[in-house]
Amino acid sequence: TPGWSLFAGTLMIGIGLFALMSAFAGWVNNSFIYDHSILGNALGSFWYGMFDGLIAIVAFIAGFAIWQGRKIGFWLGLILATLSAGRWFLFIPGVPIWALTMVGIWLLVVYGLIQDRKYFN
Repeated sequence: TPGWSLFAGTLMIGIGLFALMSAFAGWVNNSFIYDHSILGNALGSFWYGMFDGLIAIVAFIAGFAIWQGRKIGFWLGLILATLSAGRWFLFIPGVPIWALTMVGIWLLVVYGLIQDRKYFN
């Protein structure tokens, strides 16, 4: 596995674990999202939790597929990283440093995937 792809796959797995914890937190107590997102409580905690659960599942699939060099991992990782970076812009008014850090991490995943795109068949 080339270095950037290994990095991108590892971050996808790590972000999957983070999203899984966020899904459980969303189902139990969603006050962080309600307080810091520009969407506020427009969606119920069930839907926030379901969204994070879906991100976790896709991130796990993409991470393992990236490690195996599969093209589906490349595309899932690229799409998920781009959409998730965009999602964190919703949190910039409430938690700017954390949101920009997450955007930076997702952009590193995109860079890593694009850098090693010839690795995926």
